[in-house]
Amino acid sequence: MKLTEIFLLFFFVFFINKVLSVEKTAYLLVLSIFIFLIAGALLFFLELEFLAVSFVMVYVGGIAIIFIFLIIVLEAKLENTVSFLTRYS
Repeated sequence: MKLTEIFLLFFFVFFINKVLSVEKTAYLLVLSIFIFLIAGALLFFLELEFLAVSFVMVYVGGIAIIFIFLIIVLEAKLENTVSFLTRYS
């Protein structure tokens, strides 16, 4: 194995352990993006270029959509909370 592959495997395992210990959803999504990018890089080093590019496009794109949805939902909750507090204060 090359040094870059060992380096990527180390970060892959590190980010997987961080995903298991994180509690906030936004951090979980960002760490998941890193995991899929590293997995794509490992597939690229194994000379599976098409699989690596499709893997990154599908999964990282899907996580990005979930991240945008999370931001929209949190913003709506914040607006509801502010309107509730201003109404009864």
